[in-house]
Amino acid sequence: MAIHLSLETQDLLQVRFAPSTLWETTGSLHVLGDRQPTYVHQRFRSRLLRRADRDLLSLLELTTISGWIPDTLTPIPGGTRASAVEELAAVAATPDESVDADLAVLGRHRPRSSWAGMTRVEFRERLAEMLVRYWRAELEQHWERVEAIWASDIAHRQRIQSRHGLETTFHSLGNAITYQSSSLVLGCFPGVSTLDVGGHRVLLVPSVFQGQGLATAPGQPAGISYPARGAGTMWETELAASRELGALIGRTRARILSELGLPRTTTQLARSLELAPATVSAHLGALAASGLARGVRDGRAVRYELTAIGSQLLDASECHEQSA
Repeated sequence: MAIHLSLETQDLLQVRFAPSTLWETTGSLHVLGDRQPTYVHQRFRSRLLRRADRDLLSLLELTTISGWIPDTLTPIPGGTRASAVEELAAVAATPDESVDADLAVLGRHRPRSSWAGMTRVEFRERLAEMLVRYWRAELEQHWERVEAIWASDIAHRQRIQSRHGLETTFHSLGNAITYQSSSLVLGCFPGVSTLDVGGHRVLLVPSVFQGQGLATAPGQPAGISYPARGAGTMWETELAASRELGALIGRTRARILSELGLPRTTTQLARSLELAPATVSAHLGALAASGLARGVRDGRAVRYELTAIGSQLLDASECHEQSA
């Protein structure tokens, strides 16, 4: 079973990656309410559900109706990146038609919930406030890692696109996403249907918390979520630099190298390692010059990542440490 998105040639020229704080936050709520959660997020889920407050339980009322996610929680990502809090707070400006549609569904499926009896304004404003509070309390502390996974995934897909083309890039997003005869085919959906999104962009939304998803709206781009590469490492602790690697390239450089399993900016590394940015910058320069790391521009920021040689060196040092 699948959904076929009919595309025009110009649509393929306008495919963009568009990570979304709101989609990711909604995905985390879906994980909490999922009766068959993935193992990756099990500890996160168990910890939050043990101490779930009234606000969290109210949010879960919106994300646990089978086969439905409120339009208010999945608007098409915008063209410009806002801060996490700004994007969540913008829910208070959701168009009336989206709110009305969501309230109608809630009235049918959750008639006793507090949401169902709200006015448009009450629904929008309360939801925005609760999302911001939830994000600040439960996700903000992990957000740097979420953004690092996004950045790493996008850089990986863009390298595939530059070397092998867009069709291969689509196939790399997962087994359930393919490109066939001017149509993007999304599996894992009930039934078979065709949507004509010709003339509008396609936005690819990497996600740590959710898998394949689709959001469309008249006159707007189609938004397609997919599991971000590296999402399985979300809750892993950073690897400690081995003593042998420290003896070879220096303890500080070994620590920096071990932190580059996910791309990081100089500022992020400095904060994580409690070092001066200038110190980190100097060591990154040396690691880049020796071919162990490289800087990749991401908008205005430059994120450093391991090269193939750097990754092999780190893997070899870890194997030696474990066998010693």
